[in-house]
Amino acid sequence: ESAAPATQVNVEGEAYLPDQYIAGADQKMNLYRRISRLGDTSALNDLEDELRDRFGPIPTAANRLLASVRLRLLGTGLGVEWLRVSDSDARMNFGPRAVPRLALLRDALTDRQIAVEVRRTQPLSLRLARAGVEPLLPTLVAALELLEGVPGH
Repeated sequence: ESAAPATQVNVEGEAYLPDQYIAGADQKMNLYRRISRLGDTSALNDLEDELRDRFGPIPTAANRLLASVRLRLLGTGLGVEWLRVSDSDARMNFGPRAVPRLALLRDALTDRQIAVEVRRTQPLSLRLARAGVEPLLPTLVAALELLEGVPGH
């Protein structure tokens, strides 16, 4: 049984490390390399802390990059095949072997003001829409983090 393939994540908007934030090309390439190799969310948390310590508050484009990496890590653990996120809605498709706990998923998302519409049950495909004022990307990240902490997901 091989590990699930990594979730393909597509986040609308610019997602990169801006020159104004990290000037040196070598330093930036090194960081991109490290970001691409992150294996779990705690390593990502450490990297975010390091970025803040070394370079100051993380700008929007860099935050979007890190959020998409976080979604890839969380999604892979949950059996998500691909995830597309825009400002107001998202599509989440699970792999054929994933056995997502839909009720749990729906509760986690609904609690965070994300409307959930099931597009297909096998394999599961969801359309998520922002129902509150919070931007969808960080809200979706928070909901998936909640699920990651649930035993036996």
